[in-house]
Amino acid sequence: MVKTEIDMKILRALLPLLLIAAACNTAPKSYYWERFDMDGHRTGVTVPAADNVPEALGTLDGKAYKAPNGRTFRGGSTPEVASLLIGVQPEMAYLKEAIAFAPEGLARYAPESPLSNFIVDHLKAATERITGKHVDLAITNFGGIRCDLPKGNVLLDDVVSMLPFSNYATWLLVPGSELRKVFEQMAETRPQCVSGAELVIENGRLVSAKIGGKPIDDRKYYSLATIDFLMDGGDGYKLARGAKDFIITDKRIGDIILEDIRAITAAGEQLTYATDGRVRVQKTGDKLQAKENAPAAEAEPAPTRKPRLVIMHCNDTHSHFDPFPTEVGYRGGIVERAAFADSIRRVYPASKVLFLHAGDFNQGSSYYSELGGSLEPKMINALGYDCITLGNHELDNGIEDLAARLSKIDCPIVCANCEFPDTLQKYVEPYTIIRRGGMKIGIIGMESDIATMVAAPTAQRIQQYDNVETILKWAPYLKEEEGCDMVILLSHLGYGEDQSVIAQVRGVDLVIGGHTHTFVKDFVYTLDLDGRSVPIITDGCWGWEMGLVKVY
Repeated sequence: MVKTEIDMKILRALLPLLLIAAACNTAPKSYYWERFDMDGHRTGVTVPAADNVPEALGTLDGKAYKAPNGRTFRGGSTPEVASLLIGVQPEMAYLKEAIAFAPEGLARYAPESPLSNFIVDHLKAATERITGKHVDLAITNFGGIRCDLPKGNVLLDDVVSMLPFSNYATWLLVPGSELRKVFEQMAETRPQCVSGAELVIENGRLVSAKIGGKPIDDRKYYSLATIDFLMDGGDGYKLARGAKDFIITDKRIGDIILEDIRAITAAGEQLTYATDGRVRVQKTGDKLQAKENAPAAEAEPAPTRKPRLVIMHCNDTHSHFDPFPTEVGYRGGIVERAAFADSIRRVYPASKVLFLHAGDFNQGSSYYSELGGSLEPKMINALGYDCITLGNHELDNGIEDLAARLSKIDCPIVCANCEFPDTLQKYVEPYTIIRRGGMKIGIIGMESDIATMVAAPTAQRIQQYDNVETILKWAPYLKEEEGCDMVILLSHLGYGEDQSVIAQVRGVDLVIGGHTHTFVKDFVYTLDLDGRSVPIITDGCWGWEMGLVKVY
């Protein structure tokens, strides 16, 4: 009896070590990553107009789907995804109206571009007109401009998708000293769209700032047109800081630009605009390469043996269900992504396939704004994701709206570094555990910085925890207490932040990330606290590509 009690005490003491040893035997040994272009060759799907849905999207015959390229799909995700997309076209038809003609198209890019200048200049003029107040300058964010305007006919759909957010024109009376701080912030991070101001930036430092052609006066108050999102923390900016007065109008920036584009067409003019040197960025000397552009490891040849597990992944698809026309053909599109997923599932058994989304699955196209986010949960279920995490844009319409949509999603939703109100929290867990490829896999979700990425009224209702502390809490727990063979960080922190946090934590085997829309060629590896080399991957945006991690 005494010996048995001693044996049990020894066994209990050794159990954690035995679990770790067992995990070491089944833990992944190596990884290989492949990138697949969603270039339309699988389905031939193009952008539908009001009168060409069968030609653009294909047709349905019972449970079979015939794609525009003549290929027939039976079973899998593709027929269901195609059916959902075809089914909403009557509601989307009015958006196919041509409202302008752009002979060269209008593109957006920093530090200034034809499209960003057009938008911010028209915001400045419209805010002055709406409020009756003089406006000295205007500032809006590049992040609010979600796509370019195409060459040729510009559709109503293009403009709605370009400015999809409910951001309202706002007038502020702010001191020059605070505006200088805003411009210095732009110099250190990334220039935003400006009108009525001239900036010179050199090596991340503000060299010159003029408003109305004159050097900024720290003691003077300037009238500023902007959007309400940037008043108190949006994208990290607090334009209302020090404001003496402000007016938030009831006019969305998207509606302002739409009305002005219609007016241009009504006047018999084409849609053109140009850059004018209002923001000049100069770089001299060598600078350290930013982590956002960290070089990937040299690609190695794929192992000849079969993988134990394959992980399909994407991120930041932003409700882009239609493909994008590009100079080299169409890119993206949800039917094409479904066909890719089905092709992988035909090669590998379900027991070896994992399908993950690293956040921002909604907001960014007219499908979201017009259908109120009702289509995204249906598409997630139809595609058969195994787990998703939340991106900041999931919260664009508030907590209750997101909760209603998450209630319709079948797969686990993970986010460990946020505590939401109960209405939403009941649909979200810090991690999930899935058995695939003969392994017990823990998946931890991470959300981006709520305070700067989400509108203040929503952000104030969410408690966000330190990223490093959160991962150090859950990754070792999954390994040591739950006996997981592999821990995946499904992250919406951003490519650079993923690399930063991994250097400060332990227990994570693989990072699949999103948020920064970074296109990469292969893994980048970062050493964790234990000196282990952790592969980090992300997959651009808008579903232009799909990634496939092979685990050996």
